[in-house]
Amino acid sequence: MQEKLVKCPKCGNSNLYNIYNIIDVDKEYYLRKEVLNQSIFKYECKCGYKTQMFYPTLYKNLSKNFMVEFASKSDASRFKNSLDSFGIPDTNFIFRIVTRPFELTEKILVLESGYDDRIIEILKEMILASTTDKKISYLIFARDKEIEYTFLCLDENNVAKAMIPFRKDLYDSVYDMFYSKLNDNTYVIDQDWAREFLCEVNV
Repeated sequence: MQEKLVKCPKCGNSNLYNIYNIIDVDKEYYLRKEVLNQSIFKYECKCGYKTQMFYPTLYKNLSKNFMVEFASKSDASRFKNSLDSFGIPDTNFIFRIVTRPFELTEKILVLESGYDDRIIEILKEMILASTTDKKISYLIFARDKEIEYTFLCLDENNVAKAMIPFRKDLYDSVYDMFYSKLNDNTYVIDQDWAREFLCEVNV
């Protein structure tokens, strides 16, 4: 963790802000909750001003065999170099890059659950293609209750408009249909990737 002085845009006073370049939940499990609820990015001044300040960070959960980098897509090569520095064989772990805050939360939940995030993204894209509500532009895998999952339906402004229950039987069907055609040639697995994949397999 690094402490950085950040000037408040409202009052001009400087406040200490904690920056986590690496979040290792095997060593500091309490940070998991702060990442999932986004409070780890919260900036607050004594004058009452509050906002979120996002920065690149590497989320490590080696006990669950995955790492997620929150950064830009152009940082893929830097991410690969950081992975090499850990001395961990790529074949044993899942590595992903996400570029939006809500994708960081989603990717963690998917990979913790044991589901294949590529299948989840394909399923989301197939649901989107079949929906009649054109105001829905994005689906997010989320936890509805402690042991249940759902898809949050977001509009173009990333505002949740509805929920669609996650169905394991649909996941299994998509898995059986596409798993053998998948590859691991990218770290960025999102709905854009799923759309391109489905076009390649002519679905």
